[in-house]
Amino acid sequence: MLTDAQRQQILEFCQEHQIIRFWTMDEPLLNAAVGAGRPSVIVTFRPYWVAVPEQLAWMERDLAAITGPETALYSTDGLSPRLTEAIIKQATPVFPDPATAPVNRKAVAKFCRQHHITKMWVLDGAVPNADCDRLKPSVIAETHPEHRMGMKAFSLQRELQELVGLGATLYAYGGLVEPGITPQELNEIAEVWYAEPA
Repeated sequence: MLTDAQRQQILEFCQEHQIIRFWTMDEPLLNAAVGAGRPSVIVTFRPYWVAVPEQLAWMERDLAAITGPETALYSTDGLSPRLTEAIIKQATPVFPDPATAPVNRKAVAKFCRQHHITKMWVLDGAVPNADCDRLKPSVIAETHPEHRMGMKAFSLQRELQELVGLGATLYAYGGLVEPGITPQELNEIAEVWYAEPA
């Protein structure tokens, strides 16, 4: 059973190492070598990002400080789809892919009210003019004019990721978002997660 502190450390570990899915398992993997660590951790990296064995080794050392020295780390990139499916059925998701995780609308609304956000959209892809290596989905937030995000955007993004998953980039509407895009156009291409009551 993971503590809240461990979950926070795992969140930071996943952000640092480009991990979008993280499972734990009490038993060694079916194809694990004799003497493999227990428990096992299985991860999925972001698309187009693959860890070489040397990188997995030092990630495993980092992870040992969180989950214990006997933990073994495996990537789904090195497993067959059939084996991955069988393993995941027995594993416990810690940080699933945000695309498959239900959004807690009440928590999102509370987040928006706390940070003076009047409207929030989610776009399953990059926003106009965004760097291609940004995390997805894109979350676009419009704030009251007197409460612009500024440098707070980075801490707000981390807080938001704890609510909706690791694979999210937060944008301020009227900031990094293409200035020519209107709220009406955003309503057509993105899902509204929150709108301040009129």
